[in-house]
Amino acid sequence: MKKLRSARSKHQRQLIRENHVLAQQVYAAFTLGREEKAKLLFSPTSPGDLQRNLVYYQYFSEARADLIDTVQKNIDKILATEAAIDSTRQDLENSHQLLKTQKAQLDKDRSKRKTIISALDKQLKKQGGNLTRLEDEASRLQDLIRSIQEILIDTPEPEFDRRPFAKLRGQLAWPVDGKVEKLFGRQKHLSTLRWQGIMIYASAGEHVKAISHGRVAFADWLRGLGNLIIIDHGNSYLSLYGHNESLFKSAGEWVESGDIIGSIGNSGGQQKSGLYFEIRKKGKPQNPTRWCKTGNRFNS
Repeated sequence: MKKLRSARSKHQRQLIRENHVLAQQVYAAFTLGREEKAKLLFSPTSPGDLQRNLVYYQYFSEARADLIDTVQKNIDKILATEAAIDSTRQDLENSHQLLKTQKAQLDKDRSKRKTIISALDKQLKKQGGNLTRLEDEASRLQDLIRSIQEILIDTPEPEFDRRPFAKLRGQLAWPVDGKVEKLFGRQKHLSTLRWQGIMIYASAGEHVKAISHGRVAFADWLRGLGNLIIIDHGNSYLSLYGHNESLFKSAGEWVESGDIIGSIGNSGGQQKSGLYFEIRKKGKPQNPTRWCKTGNRFNS
């Protein structure tokens, strides 16, 4: 729309200039009278001057005709641009309405899924299956980390032309701006297990960003953590981002600090939308609050 409006303004300015020149020519022709050519033929001038004046007259007439044609073309361009603006505006309005409809449906689906998850969670607690589920999920994650480490052992260590991850301790920005809960090392509810990372609660759909440069080692669904993405930062350092609604990177892709890698959701059986975040060194969980300090935020 901005480009179309700019084009319209350009054509309008050209039209104003051309109308001004054309008006001057028409006025000049009028002052000579309606019988311009006849007056030149019967004027008391020498044959040489007469021939030269006739040639000038022909030039002026052709120039005036060309200018009239140019003015008409510019008018046609303005009309075509106006039509394109109207068409684009209608397309945008249609797209906006479609997005509103889709968002309403997504909100409805989220609400329905939240109700189902809540009912399942209550059922698990009644059956005493909560602890077993947590232990199973922790075991699955540990197996995945172990598998990734075994793969990374056989993969040559990349030579980053940057500060190593270990030197960034306490300087990293948080992957998402939200409310930090479920602190590292605290005991999980109705369980003897402890949190190996933290939960950051935020609005669904907000962007999740990589805390530092590295290569995506895993990007898929994992039971208990939903849509999970794991980034290898070199020297046996990993960062984990769980419960995403969507993943925007695939295994093997390189990322830079601040790159968008996913969006906040509640996949993996969460009742509230948020991000589960871990940092590990040689498979052992690290306290994220010692790496990402309060106030450290990405600019966008």
